[in-house]
Amino acid sequence: MRAFIAEDEIAINVASPSEGFTSVEAQELVRSVLTPWRGQRLRRIAQMYVAQNEQRFGELFVLRTYYGGGATDDEKLREWLEQADPDNESLGGPDGRYWRVLDDAALFDMGSEKWQRIYDTLPEMAAPGASRTFGDDDVDAVRELVAAPGDEREPEEDDYEEAVMATAAISAGFLLIVDQQAFEDGEFGLVFRDAKGNIIKEGSIKPEEVEYLLAYNSRGALSESEYWVDAAVGDKYKTRGEVMSSLLPVVMSEAE
Repeated sequence: MRAFIAEDEIAINVASPSEGFTSVEAQELVRSVLTPWRGQRLRRIAQMYVAQNEQRFGELFVLRTYYGGGATDDEKLREWLEQADPDNESLGGPDGRYWRVLDDAALFDMGSEKWQRIYDTLPEMAAPGASRTFGDDDVDAVRELVAAPGDEREPEEDDYEEAVMATAAISAGFLLIVDQQAFEDGEFGLVFRDAKGNIIKEGSIKPEEVEYLLAYNSRGALSESEYWVDAAVGDKYKTRGEVMSSLLPVVMSEAE
């Protein structure tokens, strides 16, 4: 799964776990290994992520990883979803919530584990698209951001870092995390991710403020919002992080 997510380009097909397996031995492996590992519901959810791989920043996804609070937490989450999606549109409506809101103790109960464990059985959630590169168009977008009109000073490294993060975040939707901490604090965890599911920034947001987050995004002003500015930078996007240290020389050399 880690290798699948790390690929820059890949052909993906999750329509059927047995497609292409014709021998009796191969079909038995599908029945004894693949099907128990990822049942029909997870395959159906994965198929929707792949089918919607043209999604862009601004779409909402919810992952609940804690189920220790029983019916009280169940009711609390229902209230939060109503507050976050009052028009019943941002989370896909009644027909789309089964793959936009991952709320099933049998599938997603991770306790105190990191929420990214979901990628072990649902890597399509991390990287739904066939192309996951930071390409020439992205480099151009970074240069445009650091050369904003009205700013006469020479861009600094921090400006490039912020532009890289803002550009990378266009590749995925907003992920709202519902873990034990979220239930205790009364706030969703908020994660901005790149095209490979890596954390760019992460913070928190009150359910009733989700609509403001979407409004900032629709105006093209997300990076000016407190939800982005106050969020902590993910390890791979810190100055010496794996992703930032590889991208920064590229975008800065292009600028020169």
